[in-house]
Amino acid sequence: KDSKEIPKLKKEGKDISCLMAEMKKLSDDIKTLDDRVSETEKDLKDALLGIPNTPANDVPCGTDENDNVEVRKVGKPRKFDFEQTVAVLTEEILAANWKVLVTHNLQESLHKNGYEVLPVKVIELCNPHHSSKILSRDAERIYTNLMPCRIAVYDKSDGTTHVSLMNSGMLAAQLGGIVDEVMSAAYADSMAFIQLVKR
Repeated sequence: KDSKEIPKLKKEGKDISCLMAEMKKLSDDIKTLDDRVSETEKDLKDALLGIPNTPANDVPCGTDENDNVEVRKVGKPRKFDFEQTVAVLTEEILAANWKVLVTHNLQESLHKNGYEVLPVKVIELCNPHHSSKILSRDAERIYTNLMPCRIAVYDKSDGTTHVSLMNSGMLAAQLGGIVDEVMSAAYADSMAFIQLVKR
């Protein structure tokens, strides 16, 4: 309302200095509040990233993965050994137009530092189409730490080979927007790669 009155008062030759000062203060207050809102939103997003996923009510309690309950089996499991699993995963990832950035050999790295563990490799994979949607936006670049996607392949002491990955889709669902869209799509693709190894 005041902004509409100023031209009228100025035309009438009245002193508008007090009104102009009031408008400037109001503009400064709005900018300060906008800055606080942006900072609060950033803090909220950071806090949400630190909140662990809430298990469904029907998930049984357990001390480790040995207490996990098998829900279902789809098809007949393939019997790939450790190196075959890594090779097949890598092949399927590349065939789907994803990129394998690097495959970390954690067993080898620990051996060099005097520790002996069973075979374990972590495949870092990236889909440029997915990642560009986040990396091209200033507000979303804070979530770069969710990338790239990773799939772990490891052996257990009973000789069996296992594959695992973080459920980035569930984590991103708490953030919403483009981050949820991209991370959910990337998680679905990653799960598809794992299913190709399992069946």
